[in-house]
Amino acid sequence: MKKSKLYLVLIVVFSMAMNGVFAQTWDGVTATIWTQGDGLTQETAYEIATPENLAYLAQQVNAGTGYSGTYFKMINDLNLGSNAWTRIGSSETNSFKGVFDGNNHAILNLLINRTGNNATLDGIVGLFGYVNTGTVRNLGIESGSVQGFTQVGCIAGVLKAGTIENCYNKANVVTARAGGNFGGIVGTLILGTVQYCYNTGNVLEGLNGNNNASGIVGAATSGGTIRYCFNSGLISGNNGVGGIVGSAGSVSVTAQINDCYNIGTIKGKLNFAGVAGLVTNVASVIENCYSTGKIDISLMTGAYGAVFSSTTTTSTTCFYDSKLVTISAPSEKASPLSTVDMLGDGLKLTFGETNWVFATGFYPALKNMNTSDIAILSIAPFILVSDDNVSSVKANFTVETSTGVSWVSSNPTVIAISGNNAIVSRQSTDQGVTLTATYGSVSKVYNLTVLESTTTDVSSKVLPDIRIIQKQKVLELSGNLTIGSELKLFNLSGKLVLTHIIGSSVESIPVTAISEGIYVVTIQGADGVTSYRKIIIQ
Repeated sequence: MKKSKLYLVLIVVFSMAMNGVFAQTWDGVTATIWTQGDGLTQETAYEIATPENLAYLAQQVNAGTGYSGTYFKMINDLNLGSNAWTRIGSSETNSFKGVFDGNNHAILNLLINRTGNNATLDGIVGLFGYVNTGTVRNLGIESGSVQGFTQVGCIAGVLKAGTIENCYNKANVVTARAGGNFGGIVGTLILGTVQYCYNTGNVLEGLNGNNNASGIVGAATSGGTIRYCFNSGLISGNNGVGGIVGSAGSVSVTAQINDCYNIGTIKGKLNFAGVAGLVTNVASVIENCYSTGKIDISLMTGAYGAVFSSTTTTSTTCFYDSKLVTISAPSEKASPLSTVDMLGDGLKLTFGETNWVFATGFYPALKNMNTSDIAILSIAPFILVSDDNVSSVKANFTVETSTGVSWVSSNPTVIAISGNNAIVSRQSTDQGVTLTATYGSVSKVYNLTVLESTTTDVSSKVLPDIRIIQKQKVLELSGNLTIGSELKLFNLSGKLVLTHIIGSSVESIPVTAISEGIYVVTIQGADGVTSYRKIIIQ
């Protein structure tokens, strides 16, 4: 009986392995030809069952076999083992022209570390280097790090007149190079289409040179279409930085970006924005897009925007959440809306229901792109009161928890989370607080500033003497005063009703606008000691 149970367990484990539950790990060297399929149709596609099969595909394409009209499909997740990967397709001549279906499997531990200056060896970098009229679909990059010279994307360095669809990337793209196109999905797009893709990886491009960086497409240099995509990764670069595309179109070539959104932080120096960093052709189309991601202008030297940066292109169907995106861009072409106005059906009439899903209490979600952990997290809001924004929080607010999103405050003394309520306790100075929202395997961080309190506990500090001030007169001060110090007047509830900066050794402060009642004055003397005095205005 014991032997039978052991035999059964071994069969179950073996069956799980054969069905792709355990991703197979590459040794970094071996390349072997596939053994199943004939490549003539999607149904009879060559089966990429092991990392060695994928390495063989790279060898063949880089040697000049483009596989035009040939079908491939993955039947397992593939672990590249953080071994140095050589891209599939090294140039336009030696490029992939077939159809590669990831079959909803993933690549793990993709490592490309091309730090040299050789444009041939180091320039075009990605799982696929150059896809020319080919298609890559239903594929995810689950983990890894990609570094290259000029045209770098985790799925493909260059996509020309082809299609990449239903793909995602979680790997990071890093470069310190001056000049190039760097994207989470595609580095350079030439007349092709990127659709139904998302990026959660960070794209960190060196803050020098005219690099283009983005979560989806680094640059659409000769037109192309980017649609139904979103980004949640941190995108950082110098010139041409965006959540969806870094730079789109040119003086003579248009590009189209539609039905996309960004929740990631965007940081740049010049031409950076939430969706499209730089749109250069007035005929380019950017529509039905929104951004809730932070725009970091700490290094800003030129044009920027909440959604896109352009001196020519305009759009009446792009929006940003003014509660979360608090910049004031002089050349902003998109429209600000409050969080509440963006939720539920707020954008239904503008965006339409063909490509979007609208649910009460949530931001719009892309149809067929709304089931992943990051998609669910990306549309879950927190709702500040009407006068507040993330740079100026003064009152309690609510967080969305109905879908299972959890929220954690970095400082519960200042912001305490209780269910779907965020309880704000203002302190004597401004307080920075980080809110972390988590759903499943992913998290999103928001930085808030809670303003200093306008109330103080004065009851225990008040001295017994009382001064009576006639309402039609003034409060006169003299003697031990510190020039530049601040006088504050509180009511007995601790609410601040008047502030005054001391400008001389003798001060006269009008009190005619203050209601009759009992108040407490606080003022710092020249000896550094704060004095408290009770007054009656009548």
